[in-house]
Amino acid sequence: MSTAVTAAGNGSPSAAPKLTILNMLGIFGLFSFMAEFTIMTPSIAAFSAHFDGTPFTTIMLANTITGVIGIPMSILAGATVNKIGYRPMAIVGALIMIFGGAFPFLMPDLAEYWPVIFSRILVGVGYGLIFPLGGAFFILYFKGKKRSQLLGAGIMVQFGFAILFSLVAGMLTDIAWNYSFLTYLISLVPFVFVAAFLPEAKHLGAEADKAKAAAQAGTIKQKIPHATYAYIVVFGLVLWMMYIVVNFLASIILGERGIGDAGAAGLMASCFCLGNVASGLLFPHAVGFLKSRTFGVFGIIAAAGLVVAYLSDSVMMYGTGAFLIGLGGSTVYVAAQNSIGNISPKPRVPFTNGLLTAAMNLASFFVAYWITFGQEALPSFGTGAPMVIGAAIVAVTSVVCLFIPFKGIRMGIAPGTSEETA
Repeated sequence: MSTAVTAAGNGSPSAAPKLTILNMLGIFGLFSFMAEFTIMTPSIAAFSAHFDGTPFTTIMLANTITGVIGIPMSILAGATVNKIGYRPMAIVGALIMIFGGAFPFLMPDLAEYWPVIFSRILVGVGYGLIFPLGGAFFILYFKGKKRSQLLGAGIMVQFGFAILFSLVAGMLTDIAWNYSFLTYLISLVPFVFVAAFLPEAKHLGAEADKAKAAAQAGTIKQKIPHATYAYIVVFGLVLWMMYIVVNFLASIILGERGIGDAGAAGLMASCFCLGNVASGLLFPHAVGFLKSRTFGVFGIIAAAGLVVAYLSDSVMMYGTGAFLIGLGGSTVYVAAQNSIGNISPKPRVPFTNGLLTAAMNLASFFVAYWITFGQEALPSFGTGAPMVIGAAIVAVTSVVCLFIPFKGIRMGIAPGTSEETA
């Protein structure tokens, strides 16, 4: 096939360069780097054993610090990418992630935990630079059904790689605790496509600069709607923290209940990711059919998944719960991302998408403390107590969402917005 689409950036009437199939592969390559959160998940129990005496919250810090560092970096990326350029930012971020994440493999006899944390800090820097870019490309270049399809496809790529990462990391962890870090080297393959084919979007930046100048002159209002922040806090921070508990507790609960090892924990992370892949397939159809009820219906599915995971007495049952959480949670998250893209002024889309990313990263940081809190608040429910509390919070929020119109998501499917390009 030849060129795929013609994009007009930021609603400008001027024609933008065409995106080829190879350009699209470069953009999708960005989504593979967003799957890094699964790499350490199967290794948590192994890290606890190797670094005996290190507090659980410190062990988890190596996983969650990535999100903390990613917060300012993703905001910075969203705010400056129109000046720096998409390609250089993506290339630098990818290289930092790959080699910053892999180097602890060279330290098998490591006794101190801080180098592992430092490695994850480097991953967070690269992660924050890359994360806002993929979604911003699709939001800026497309609208309506095409945007929904591509955002869903991006999620499929992201969690397809997450399945691969979690399975490989689980198998490598069974060899030795430090082998899991080799998983980062898989990303050298999509890096080639990013470096070679990712389109440069500085023309979007030029349009954004013009729009900002006009806004400063008082001719155009470029304020971010208040609803954007509600989407970010509720769906990017609070609910996402409820969902990812299933991954963080997998290796511990499976071992505690005698139903699986690190390899099985990697498989559970893959089930969560498989649910996200299914979400990517279903998303454009779900939004078209359910419209604003997408948030409520799929939130209830995620809540049911949390209950199933908590009650599980087998790997299959835990995996089923993880799948449902991934399916429901990812659909709600992408619906929020799409809504934010619909209501945000075009020049501010990279920034608002960066804020949503920052909220997701912050959720990954807080989850370790959320787990500790949940276990102390409901000790009778054991290690999985945070799942019980999370199921209740997600269920109540989802029922409320059934009665909210969510104009943002409806804007993307309203008559007259079905064009492929923005």
